[in-house]
Amino acid sequence: MTRLSEKEKAFLKYQIYSYRYKDPWISNKKVARLLHRSISTVNRYAQQAEQTGQFWGPTLGLFHPERKVALLLFKDKWKVFKHLREHPSINYVCVCQGDWDIMTVHDGPVDFSQITGYQGKIMERAREQVFIPKVTFTTWDIGFEKMETLLTQTEHLQKYTFNPKSHHPEWDEEEWEMFYYFRSNLRKKFSTLRKKRPISWRKYKEWKESLEKYCTIMIEYYPKGYLQYDSITFCFRTDYERYIVELLSNLPTTFFVYKTEEYLLANLFMSQDYKHQTRFYEIISHLLDQGIVAECMDAHNIIYYTPSEKENE
Repeated sequence: MTRLSEKEKAFLKYQIYSYRYKDPWISNKKVARLLHRSISTVNRYAQQAEQTGQFWGPTLGLFHPERKVALLLFKDKWKVFKHLREHPSINYVCVCQGDWDIMTVHDGPVDFSQITGYQGKIMERAREQVFIPKVTFTTWDIGFEKMETLLTQTEHLQKYTFNPKSHHPEWDEEEWEMFYYFRSNLRKKFSTLRKKRPISWRKYKEWKESLEKYCTIMIEYYPKGYLQYDSITFCFRTDYERYIVELLSNLPTTFFVYKTEEYLLANLFMSQDYKHQTRFYEIISHLLDQGIVAECMDAHNIIYYTPSEKENE
């Protein structure tokens, strides 16, 4: 049996990710057949990628009509972080270092101005759909080269801002039970749930087919492992949102795009190499110089909390 080189192992993991991105429920057996690999090989490297944080998901992000994102300023961000973790409306809270101190995603009313140490609000807007473009199999240097080339080809650039329509599901009790069972891992076995609740296979299939209308299916890929990257959120104001997403899609790691009313937020997972980060900020500077981006703010994400972590304790 021929041993795989490190490059071949990396590409095999990327291929598994690619098939899962297209079909979150695809079995390793089918992937092995499509790649002409043994199932034991696919199982081994898929499991390795999951354990090391190279793969993340598939998880479910539900569209919510009242969900908002806020970028906030506080005197004592750590104290506020601990306070907001206990707030019933908070879906996500993060301590940040940069143009804002705290980032939140919340589903109900939160009066931040009444919290001790409040110093202002960068913005608070309704957060529309989240989407995650497919990652390219590339390197940081090649990705930056492609981005820099795109920056020289903007003569016929067309304005385009996203206008997603979010739909909140009107599911029955069984459908909501499936959502809560699968939301942290869409690949869990349905047969395990059926032992507790006799939901029909037909209903399960119909529910799966409805997910793209109501949820973002999040499948993430981090070639070196999730913890090996710096998480940085950029807040862009631009009339060229599609171009920005196309530009960022040349990076070799997953990134999240959050659409608000007039802002486009992109949560990137950046190389920790100083030269790579310098090169990326040069690209941001060019976008500002060329008027493609009217405004750009950013902050490093230091530590975050979601209610699901508490559920898993």
